[in-house]
Amino acid sequence: MRTDQIEAMLRLISEHDQFPVPKKSLRRMVQKKLLEMVQAGIVTRIVPPVFPDTRTGPPFYIYSLAKIGAVIVADFMGTTFGELGWRPADDVTFLFLNHVLALVDFKLALTTACLARGVELSEWVGDRELRREPAKVNLISDTGEQANVSIVPDAFYQLRLPSGHVLSCCLEIDRGTSTVAASKWQTKSWGRKILAYQSLQQHGLARSTWANPGFIVTTVTTSPSRLAHLMSISEDAGNRFWFTTFDRLNANTILGAVWQVAGRGAKLHSLLPG
Repeated sequence: MRTDQIEAMLRLISEHDQFPVPKKSLRRMVQKKLLEMVQAGIVTRIVPPVFPDTRTGPPFYIYSLAKIGAVIVADFMGTTFGELGWRPADDVTFLFLNHVLALVDFKLALTTACLARGVELSEWVGDRELRREPAKVNLISDTGEQANVSIVPDAFYQLRLPSGHVLSCCLEIDRGTSTVAASKWQTKSWGRKILAYQSLQQHGLARSTWANPGFIVTTVTTSPSRLAHLMSISEDAGNRFWFTTFDRLNANTILGAVWQVAGRGAKLHSLLPG
């Protein structure tokens, strides 16, 4: 996590659990504690590469659990070190780290918005847990070719609205690395992912804790042009595929009208009923 994400998380805990934190000096306190944990070998500090044309201020750091820290966390959570799925920081790429940071940003914004709007974030399941029991569907192409496809969203979450209605959502963080315009049958194409999600939405999956009919897929991507490409592949998939861009999302907007829905053109829609 980045320093600002840790600070935002502490403010959320403070608001939810009435746990006192400094209002003005929280960033300084967080930085001091992180430095102490780095020196104690509990966390690792990662300095991401900075490119001259993108630098907008002082360098920021990413903090990851060191092995000692992972052991402490596993013990606190009542699980084993192996089940925690820890990986050393030098075993991951910056592409992977950016993906993880985007997931953290989404969850922080969503949690903050839910607290402000009286919505309960009743469930959040990350991809590590989903990967243990992936949803599997059998797809058949127009030519009769069959493929058994695993579906592992970046996260699955549920919103329990004040009305009592529950909205179930899969989350896809798209950083522009998957193929969009390729054949729908190509292994890593967006089209094939959409076909798999459609099958799951229509039929569900027996004994699954999340893959049941009725969920929507919320996708956050990098730019309007990328969004337009993803939408074009999803147009025939019905109105269960929602899209937005990273720059549109924050705690004030994430539940509001920042989402475009496949098949509904450029009009923006809200996750919450009007």
